[in-house]
Amino acid sequence: MHYPFLLCLVCALSNAQLSEQNPVKPNTNTNQCKIWNEMLPKCEECNVGFFGINCSIPCRYPSYGNKCQSLCNCLEIDCHPATGCKDGLPTISSPAAVLISSKQGNTPELFTTNKIECPVGYTGNQCDIRCRYPSFGYLCQFACNCSKERCNFTKGCD
Repeated sequence: MHYPFLLCLVCALSNAQLSEQNPVKPNTNTNQCKIWNEMLPKCEECNVGFFGINCSIPCRYPSYGNKCQSLCNCLEIDCHPATGCKDGLPTISSPAAVLISSKQGNTPELFTTNKIECPVGYTGNQCDIRCRYPSFGYLCQFACNCSKERCNFTKGCD
């Protein structure tokens, strides 16, 4: 009586299970998939301290941590891309955590502004530090592959 309906339902369910078991590898030239794990098969996030396609780019100073979303408040030489400032040196947590902390009246002494994002080409607690060569762009996360004279701190190589 309702055999065509049941047959359609069975086909739909079996296709759904097959698509979950054999996901299609996304286009790795987009930001959707950072690392394609052939064994699982699925996309995975970058290791802490790295970003970009194939997760091959370490966080650029002063950023560090998961998805490079935390900021070091120490010298570049003392800022590790995965863990932040070396032991005993101050490290600013993620901008969102600092904003929440400041709303609760617990503003860290080192954090002097409620800004969450700096303009492109700037970094620092008060967004007053221009990206230093070879860094450029948003939070100075990109590197110029040209001479210092041709590297623009906001847009890269001219």
